[in-house]
Amino acid sequence: MERKSFKDFIAFKFMITPVFIQVIFWLGVLSVFAAGIFSMTRGGVGALMGILIWIFGALYVRVICEIMIIFFRIYETLKDIRNNIVSGWQSGKLFPAGEETTSTGDSHEHGQKLCPECGKFVNQGMKYCNHCGSPLE
Repeated sequence: MERKSFKDFIAFKFMITPVFIQVIFWLGVLSVFAAGIFSMTRGGVGALMGILIWIFGALYVRVICEIMIIFFRIYETLKDIRNNIVSGWQSGKLFPAGEETTSTGDSHEHGQKLCPECGKFVNQGMKYCNHCGSPLE
């Protein structure tokens, strides 16, 4: 698990809203429970309505909170994908071991190669990277 600092908190590099969504879920469940009890005390059909409120109300609150959490999971997954791609470019190895790369008209056809330090494309024949200044080959 990555360590989160106050600087990351100020820069919005991690999200705290999913924690609040969990709190909202439990408050919603408590509200549904209270509404069910209130309905049951009304008598008659209220007892059946109270049970239905408990069942469907709890499911409703859960589904709404899960939908909100999905947006944050999508964000985290996209961030992981971006980090994996960047580290793949920087290491000069974009694909995991065992996967074949396909030629799609990338750097070799345009006379470029990757800098081993920063992962940026540089022209073939360059002695130093024009992005980070490290020596090439």
